[in-house]
Amino acid sequence: MAAVIGSRDNYNRDPNKMGKFYVSGFGGMPIIPYSNNSLTQGAANAFHSTNYWTSINSTGVTANTARTIYSVSGNSGFLISAFSQMGNTNSMNASVTFVVTIDGVATTLALGASGTTGYPAGWLGTPAGIRRGTPTVSAQNTPIIANDHLGPLGASSSNVNIIGNKVVTYAQGDNSNQGQVLLPTLSWPTTNPLACLRFENSLTITVAANFTTVNLATVYKGSGCLVRLDT
Repeated sequence: MAAVIGSRDNYNRDPNKMGKFYVSGFGGMPIIPYSNNSLTQGAANAFHSTNYWTSINSTGVTANTARTIYSVSGNSGFLISAFSQMGNTNSMNASVTFVVTIDGVATTLALGASGTTGYPAGWLGTPAGIRRGTPTVSAQNTPIIANDHLGPLGASSSNVNIIGNKVVTYAQGDNSNQGQVLLPTLSWPTTNPLACLRFENSLTITVAANFTTVNLATVYKGSGCLVRLDT
């Protein structure tokens, strides 16, 4: 009997197809929904303490030494995003490498050199939206419009940080060269399955960087990921 064209599910099982990018730890880190529908950026303590992340590893960091962010077996699901620790200085060239093992097959994902940027961190996954702007979330006369997992954000400068109303603005941000990334949530495998990584039985994620994170708060040492399990 001939195979039925299109019978294969529409999932990505190749880690190489995941988005790979660097962001600056100050000004450019992704922002996520936090308590009371407000937003927080990556350089803030709240970024790591929120229950948004499936796993955070904030142990000591040694240069060029891999450490495990997350590991699960006997279950299926999706890897939505993962990030490395931040770099040490405001002007450094980082190199971050992830190893993603799905169903026993390991793939090395080298992000290459970040280029000179402030406190860089490496990322896997596809952001829901990106916009130039400063990291301060506050009211301003000129709102910005971006796309995130809830759809287009509203063009209103009131209720500035109420994600449920699809409104977000950044103070003094329209002419800044800093970028903001709005991260997807656990709904991302449903709304954009090809942007995620599908595994059927096991998943392990490790990360290594070419620097040792020192003299910074514990959150800057943190690597983490967002995973949605089927059960």
